[in-house]
Amino acid sequence: MLNQSADIAQARQLAALDADDLQANEFQVYSQWGEDGILQHLIRRVPIERKLFVEIGVEDYREANTRFLAEESLWAGLVIDSSEEYMAALRRDRIYWACNIKAVAAFVTVENVNRLLADNGLSGDIGLLSIDVDGSDYWLWEAVTAVSPRIVVCEYNSFLGSGRPVVVPYKADFRRTEAHPSWLYYGASLPALEHLAQRKGYRLVGTN
Repeated sequence: MLNQSADIAQARQLAALDADDLQANEFQVYSQWGEDGILQHLIRRVPIERKLFVEIGVEDYREANTRFLAEESLWAGLVIDSSEEYMAALRRDRIYWACNIKAVAAFVTVENVNRLLADNGLSGDIGLLSIDVDGSDYWLWEAVTAVSPRIVVCEYNSFLGSGRPVVVPYKADFRRTEAHPSWLYYGASLPALEHLAQRKGYRLVGTN
């Protein structure tokens, strides 16, 4: 069951169902920002036949883009994080046995992303792909062919600016904390991801 604050958040979101902009639909239960509300808004408008998700980069899954979908919308899915400790903690969490979630510890790269998806039973049409690895997000999405998500959530790096398509060169073992002392050297600019989206047959809906 949702706690009181979550009930309030959901009530606000339901009141905004007819709003045209994403910001009016934002609410936060498990997401880092307002993604929970945005995704609820989108799944009511995007035809989704298979309520399946993949989320890459979740830490211990206490803060995630897909947890609300699993708990409240009864979606099933695969979550992947490079930390075995985090994935072990998730397997001990109530949500793991209460919802249809599979947790896999793996450092996801361009070279292994499709194998990881296929090995865990994910293929073809799914509802959502979320990528937040603070590094090779752009390259991972570009490489994904095993699944065809209806909705994609991908983190962008605002420090790379909003005027040009800029992408940090791919490195299979990229780690943001080691790439530069500022921790600001990672990912891709929003225009770069929008360009990639167009190449893959998507269009930018918005950001938060």
